Amino acid sequence: MCAQVLVTEIQPAPAGGEPEWIEIENTGSTTVDIDGWMVCDNRSCGRIIDAKGLKLIAGRRAVITKDVEAFAEVRTVPSDVLLIECSLPSLNNSSDVVVLRDADSVVIDQMMYSMRQYVKGRSVERVGRAYSSRVEYDTTWQACLTADSATPGTLNSNVHLKNDLRLAELRIADAAFAIVVVNHGLQTSRATSVNLRFTAGGHQYRTSTEVRALLPTEHVEWTVSLAQCGWPEHQGIASITATIEADDDRAENNTLRAELILPPSPGTVTITELMVDPWSPVRDYVELWNGTDSTVDVTSWSITDGSGRRSVASTLSAIPPHAYGVMSSTEDVRTLMDSGSVVLCKPTMDLNATTDVVVVRNSSGFLIDSLQYSATWHSPELPSTKGIGLEKLDVQLPSTHPTSWTSSAALRGGTPGSANSVHIHVQETGTMQAMPNPFSTQRTSTRHPTIITYEQPFQHAITSLTVHRTDGLQVRTLLNATLSGSKGAVAWDGTNDDGVVVANGQYVAVLRSVDLSSTRTYRNRCVLVVGE
Repeated sequence: MCAQVLVTEIQPAPAGGEPEWIEIENTGSTTVDIDGWMVCDNRSCGRIIDAKGLKLIAGRRAVITKDVEAFAEVRTVPSDVLLIECSLPSLNNSSDVVVLRDADSVVIDQMMYSMRQYVKGRSVERVGRAYSSRVEYDTTWQACLTADSATPGTLNSNVHLKNDLRLAELRIADAAFAIVVVNHGLQTSRATSVNLRFTAGGHQYRTSTEVRALLPTEHVEWTVSLAQCGWPEHQGIASITATIEADDDRAENNTLRAELILPPSPGTVTITELMVDPWSPVRDYVELWNGTDSTVDVTSWSITDGSGRRSVASTLSAIPPHAYGVMSSTEDVRTLMDSGSVVLCKPTMDLNATTDVVVVRNSSGFLIDSLQYSATWHSPELPSTKGIGLEKLDVQLPSTHPTSWTSSAALRGGTPGSANSVHIHVQETGTMQAMPNPFSTQRTSTRHPTIITYEQPFQHAITSLTVHRTDGLQVRTLLNATLSGSKGAVAWDGTNDDGVVVANGQYVAVLRSVDLSSTRTYRNRCVLVVGE
């Protein structure tokens, strides 16, 4: 008879203020006396004692905790659920065992857990399947799926019902997000739709998509670009509400709500300097330029390298408008600085000295800037690049182009927090131009590379910039359908798309822009001369 009582949910690593607890359920057809029963871990046991006796009615649940009053301040359970206070053992936050024993110390049920498999702050639930009025539990456990992070005294979120479509999660891409729809039910779902309400900057956008019938456990992703929701015109905090148009057995998972912090406009906050092989005690650093007219909050921004190692800004930090900020793991970078702010990151940033990827994302995970650098970007004349940073020739240049970068010429090896030592002033004019022009294809020349600047009439446009011979043959693609602001710049080193140096002579740079809001087009060109 006692084997019908199961441990169905535990909370071994609660958020602040919530005591640990376990849930048990009488899955049988008869009442069970649980007075004198024990809950044990690997080290000790706590006994359930009540002079009047404790009866767990068939089909009912009980929640056992050290502090009923503290539990009731955080959680609410149905009135028919037994709320039991006992000297529950302190469950380990990493891994442990939970054993339910009867008054004679006979094992009734037990489970083992490791929080590496679950999520801190979310309960761990037993998986089951609901048939009519009964639930069949198995021996597998998963993290709770509800927005409230736990289901004490109620049906587990990991119990599969007959018809149950679920909005499972919201995933962030570079400048988009995806809403994941899962068939959590036991049978094939019906075709339905998902509605989205997106609010940012006081403006609201609505859209929807159709979702086909899904097999059990099958999922689909609905990807929505930020441009569809008025970004980058509207920035700051965005609220998202997605709703499934489905009349199924679990309505509470048919709605997903989230708040996101939208990134600055593309190209306005960029990587402008890297130190990847410093002299001790200075650690690696990444310098950012805030080219906007507003202070940019970089709290919880992250830097990820090619191995997936992620360093996160661990302090409240901001970069003023038209100023520099330096993301590093220690304050030692200040020994190289004259100005600028330091954004401390944890764990330690450890970029590869020869080649690596640097990806900067904001606190919501949207892309700010990225590049894949190589030690070959340094000046070939340097006998050693130890302690010498890579600097961008101008903040407007794209970070992904090797010709945008060269070795720092500063005596200290870098200029974190201030203008780069190799900075080339780019003139902002209404016409497309290149400087220097003529230019040299030799990296050691002072006239290498040429920087092509442009100004087009659209606030946001899809822009392409290509280089052609005078007979019209295209030799190099510098921008390929890239989202651009009204002003931009790109460097050309005089090589074609295969990396081969072109012959001396005249070439034509062609700019094509398509306005995002109106689809109007703009074209411009300028003559480039290769050869000093």
